[in-house]
Amino acid sequence: MTLTTLIQRSQGATAALVLLLVLQFTLSEPASSQVVEEIRANPELWTLRSIWKVTGQFSGNQVGLAISSLGKLPGDSVGSFAVHYGDVGDWKVYRGVNQSDPPIWEAQIPTPVPSYTVVGDFYGDGRGMFVIPQDRFWDDPDKYWLYFYPIEEGGISETIGLKLDPLTTMTPPVLIGPREVIAEDMDGEKGDELLLSISVTVREGVRSQVGEIWLYKGGADFQVDQPTHVIVDEQANTKEDEYRLFVADFDGDSFADLILTARYADGSKLKLWFGNEGSPWNWTNTPDRTLFIDGLGLSRQLSVADFDGDRIVDIAASVGNAPEPGTYIYLSSKGKSVRDRSFNYSDADVELQSTQYQIPIGGGHGGYLADSSGRYAMLGLIGPSKYDSHEAMLLLFGGGKNGPNGTWDAEYAPSRDGVTPGPVMQHIVPIGDCDGDGWSDLLLSDDDWYLFDHGIAMVIAGGPEIPTDDTTLSVRAVSTEEHRGALHIWPNPMGDELQIVWRGDLLRMPSRFTVHNALGELVAEGEVEPGVGAARWESQDSPSGLYLLTVYDSQGEVLATTEVVKTE
Repeated sequence: MTLTTLIQRSQGATAALVLLLVLQFTLSEPASSQVVEEIRANPELWTLRSIWKVTGQFSGNQVGLAISSLGKLPGDSVGSFAVHYGDVGDWKVYRGVNQSDPPIWEAQIPTPVPSYTVVGDFYGDGRGMFVIPQDRFWDDPDKYWLYFYPIEEGGISETIGLKLDPLTTMTPPVLIGPREVIAEDMDGEKGDELLLSISVTVREGVRSQVGEIWLYKGGADFQVDQPTHVIVDEQANTKEDEYRLFVADFDGDSFADLILTARYADGSKLKLWFGNEGSPWNWTNTPDRTLFIDGLGLSRQLSVADFDGDRIVDIAASVGNAPEPGTYIYLSSKGKSVRDRSFNYSDADVELQSTQYQIPIGGGHGGYLADSSGRYAMLGLIGPSKYDSHEAMLLLFGGGKNGPNGTWDAEYAPSRDGVTPGPVMQHIVPIGDCDGDGWSDLLLSDDDWYLFDHGIAMVIAGGPEIPTDDTTLSVRAVSTEEHRGALHIWPNPMGDELQIVWRGDLLRMPSRFTVHNALGELVAEGEVEPGVGAARWESQDSPSGLYLLTVYDSQGEVLATTEVVKTE
């Protein structure tokens, strides 16, 4: 991806103000029938770094066996997240990324299946519930429970509010093996629904791999004794741990849709149920559309997110056995509907060619590390590290009006972050803003890290990096009416470049910059994309001296002014 330059030079200007796309967007690229590119590094590549981490102290600690985002708890200004400590079976919830802060909540609930928790407003009255799964395989007979903890002012209740236990509440009793637990408003009414994708059931001693999707209706009467609606698969799956659900509005009609991916005796399939008036309660066992994945630009591991900024979810899949191995991206903004597009290789709007880097197992995406407006999600791919053969590397591709292109805009490798090389990305979870700078962050973990399963979990910072630890750069905070550290500039005194970055949570975001010399003459001006959060003044041809940098919002009102000194 080329650096997007947004510049309007005044007559006789000798300097330029350019947009520095910290994690680049494809805002200026022309649309085409299909973009096919080999992946490559962005010259303005951003090296991601951790701002919080916990590791196991001994072999077998298995820190990071599971992780989750809780969002902002009531009354909090930063997000919270949960980390599972596998050897002792503890869930610990942390508020923010102050390394010295203890967890704000703990519970001993071993063997989380799936390896995450969920948060839902099931009653529709703003009372959130923190839901923790548990596979109780040591019980006789085996059991599967979901614990529902009420979220209250000040934190999470210590007392369980509800418990899902189908062996006790259903007739006949049934043991279930869920692969997905989802909280989502499916019917447009008050209250989130609870969805379970169940790849295995045992009823009266009979084991079945005919999968089932259980839905519990949200609202004032929310309960988990009996599912409100059950969709029974039309055939048995052959790989119980690859029974995946994806819920979103995929076709742009404002109704929630459902995608199921699974492996069957006759091949891997993607099944779709489309939302409508009355759904999901009128969905039948027969999906609205079924696609055989083999031979298409699809896989069972999907990345579903809004990569092109049109508020409709897009679909990406990595296909290693394709004629051209790589990641195929199907955008909602290109006039093709998920209801009838072919999903052939040639139908993909973007093809990122690579034999080594793929969407992580479990799917997911890179969140909104590069866009504080939450418009463009990032595509994440994992492959071998170019820095150390004992680790993997995460590549993040910025979205834009035409989706991601072949340039990765950020990367994370443990050895570049002072972390002992090893696996650290078994789980990748976007977690919102956890350090209070207005930029979304990313939570990584792997219980296999270091020697014999010490395990690690860490928070990766989003947004432009401010090198406050480097005293040689003379980083200066620039205040506005909203925040005393709304912007930062460096170095000052400067040489040929001045870096400018700003917070991601400002109500009035920077939209335009001007630079005047000591005589009051305009030497540079430029408009910026507010959600990107960074700009750069390149002044190679400007003489040394005193300059005035002025920051404007989108309405043309002055946000801040500050003096900048240039030296030879």
